[in-house]
Amino acid sequence: MTDSPRQLHLTTFFRGRRFRRGAALSLLAGLLLAGCSGPTEDVRLTLCTGLVAELLAGDAEPHWRGSDAVTKGYDDLEMRLNFAPEEGQKGETASCFYPYEARDEDARILADPLSAYATYPSWMVFRGQTLAGESLLPQVNAVLKKQGREGLERLREGEKSVH
Repeated sequence: MTDSPRQLHLTTFFRGRRFRRGAALSLLAGLLLAGCSGPTEDVRLTLCTGLVAELLAGDAEPHWRGSDAVTKGYDDLEMRLNFAPEEGQKGETASCFYPYEARDEDARILADPLSAYATYPSWMVFRGQTLAGESLLPQVNAVLKKQGREGLERLREGEKSVH
């Protein structure tokens, strides 16, 4: 029994360089996507913890003691953080406030109520001081740049491990 031209073409394709290159790229894309899934921490919490660390402006990472997401209907979401600037120090609280942005309440919001709120804070309270608008923007930009650099570095490390 002889192979049909189509079967011969597929056999040649699976043995060829194009297939190996495509398979390698697919594997790399899968690894990168798996790497991008990252932690399951909410983006609002991640940004708020980054803002607190940025405002502390110290070399040491704050010691996190807990966090709460406080929702009050259509009012701003409060992401409340409890931390100590350094180990052994008295605990402090900081809060980031995210505006309600959902136009319609759909299944996504029922499944994940925090998705109804913006992913960037409109204001925050840190050490009794309210930061909003232009007084908050430089810190938000610094945190987002830092997170972007860290994400690119993780991608580069993932790419190196594939080669």
